[in-house]
Amino acid sequence: MDDSDGEADGKAVVSSRTMDMVVALLLIVGSSIVIFDSVRSGFGWRDDGPAPGFFPFWVAVLLAVASIVNLIKAIGDRGAAEEAFVHSPQLTRVLAVLVPTTLFVAAIGGVTIGPLSLPGLGIYVASALFIAGFMWMLRDAEGVTLGVKAAGAVAVMLASGVLTSALLWVMTWGYLPVPWFEVPYALVLALVLVSLPLGDAVRCVTLGPAVAIAIWSLFEIWFKVPLVKGPIESALGIG
Repeated sequence: MDDSDGEADGKAVVSSRTMDMVVALLLIVGSSIVIFDSVRSGFGWRDDGPAPGFFPFWVAVLLAVASIVNLIKAIGDRGAAEEAFVHSPQLTRVLAVLVPTTLFVAAIGGVTIGPLSLPGLGIYVASALFIAGFMWMLRDAEGVTLGVKAAGAVAVMLASGVLTSALLWVMTWGYLPVPWFEVPYALVLALVLVSLPLGDAVRCVTLGPAVAIAIWSLFEIWFKVPLVKGPIESALGIG
């Protein structure tokens, strides 16, 4: 029996009809906003050509009309009301990727919610934490409760963050004396760490910083393309 058979045994979270209606309504709202803004900026045809809102206006009109047709069709489709759009096991797997990825993106540049403002960690430290936590949560651990697993993920991420900071500090020492290619000391150290025969738990700690330093070397040193940095790099005076 394949996975789809097992997933069918799970509880249906939402029907296909409901999702069709929700998507159609969202597209109608989005199209309405574009139409309003196009009218405000002008959507006619001038002597020198189309106005700025000409093409967005007509594309939004076509999209709105198509969405209205789909909405009417979804309302009248009684059969789709019995068809499950997603089951709980499927949704759980999607959220297991979506939620950490969303937190990862937020951790790069920071988050501002009303008066609360959380500074970003930069792409390098955030990448190390994301990889460490993601690997830990997805590793096979039989008989371990979700709470214990989450606590272990926090510990692994903290260790990974400390190791990343240490490697960034080593980065300030400079580069290996290779005349034809700049090789940071931290990159060599990171590659050595991931090459050692370490256990799964230690591997979760070391792989994230190794990837972060490899990305640093690729973009910051060799491509000369600076990426988003955080307070750790500022404190070390690098980048």
